[in-house]
Amino acid sequence: MSELNLEFSLSQNKSVTDLGFPAGNRVGQIVLSVLDSGKSYVILDVEWNLDELVGWLKDNKSHMEKESLPKFVQWCGSIHRSIETTYENFDAYLDEQLDELFEYRRRHEICFGMRGVKIPAIYLGVGELGSEVSGERNGVPFCYAVGGKIAVRGRSPLFFTFT
Repeated sequence: MSELNLEFSLSQNKSVTDLGFPAGNRVGQIVLSVLDSGKSYVILDVEWNLDELVGWLKDNKSHMEKESLPKFVQWCGSIHRSIETTYENFDAYLDEQLDELFEYRRRHEICFGMRGVKIPAIYLGVGELGSEVSGERNGVPFCYAVGGKIAVRGRSPLFFTFT
């Protein structure tokens, strides 16, 4: 089982308010990586507001740990691929189903915790084989089974447990 890490390096030379974020927020380099068999794989590397992402993670923690894909979504090997396949055939679904899938994405897709910056699709949640992180990096799909804790390394540690 892989370990998911979120590292943060504070930007020293940039004014948070000049960048459009609330005073007191932490802006810097955010790196999300997976440690798998002793090797680290970076799946996200972006400069942005850490506090917005951490707030989103806290708000959606229980959903990420327990919520499965909506029942109508066909499993295609990962959360990411299953959602992509559903949207490729969106005409086959009712509006209510697509609304339900959007709400699932709002709780599981990292871009919703980083509004205003373009990042690839990355999902945290429960797949058919347990907790996973899946998505795309540089056009290449990935899926890792993750367990233990997500550690946010930086000014103050924050942990999320995936079982």
